[in-house]
Amino acid sequence: AIMLFQPKNSKVTIACGEKGIDIKAGDWIKQIAPIVGGGGGGRADFAQAGGKDISKIDEAIKKSFEYLNIK
Repeated sequence: AIMLFQPKNSKVTIACGEKGIDIKAGDWIKQIAPIVGGGGGGRADFAQAGGKDISKIDEAIKKSFEYLNIK
């Protein structure tokens, strides 16, 4: 699984994907995108989102790991 965050100007773009694990990328990104003030979605294997609050990227990264149960 991978989730990428790209801050640009005052916005953030998020993309995520998975292969071979029991997680759906679309569900994963729907949990993380609101943290940065956005929304998104996608398929089980790939999803995209956008947000307006780049100051919350660190929090979103932390929550993305928690979603995967990685500490």
